Amino acid sequence: MMNSIENIKRKLTLLNDVQMSHEQDDIHIQKAQEYLDVKLPNSFKEYLKEFGNLSFTGYEFYGLTKNNDFKNSSIPNFVWATKEHLNKKILEEKLVLFYSHNDEWLYCLDTKSMKDEICDIVIWDKYENTEAERFHIDFLVFLEEFIDEIMEEI
Repeated sequence: MMNSIENIKRKLTLLNDVQMSHEQDDIHIQKAQEYLDVKLPNSFKEYLKEFGNLSFTGYEFYGLTKNNDFKNSSIPNFVWATKEHLNKKILEEKLVLFYSHNDEWLYCLDTKSMKDEICDIVIWDKYENTEAERFHIDFLVFLEEFIDEIMEEI
């Protein structure tokens, strides 16, 4: 996973307006898992430990913030965002929201699909309230490929 993290960091140096939060520790990550009643894949935990949360060139990947009060937090806290969408019956249980495209397409980890420490990534159609696409891919690989696509567009 370290190779993916290093690749991501290297690629981020080539992008504009890159912002990262503070790295997160295992205790904060464990509290997030308990609050959502999920087990996160190791790759997402590594992302949280390294970046906290991440934004670049107008794209914002949710993560954890310094605020430990998940109930009274806000974007880009993935725990708060996930719980808000669950409470509004927009997401299904065990989906963990990490990115929203135009507030219509919700990118989520499907934690109930965990196999060999990899969760499916689901793109959820917020307005149709249904799954639009599903990928079985490591989160850090997904993030790196997402960055690659952005770099091609620039």
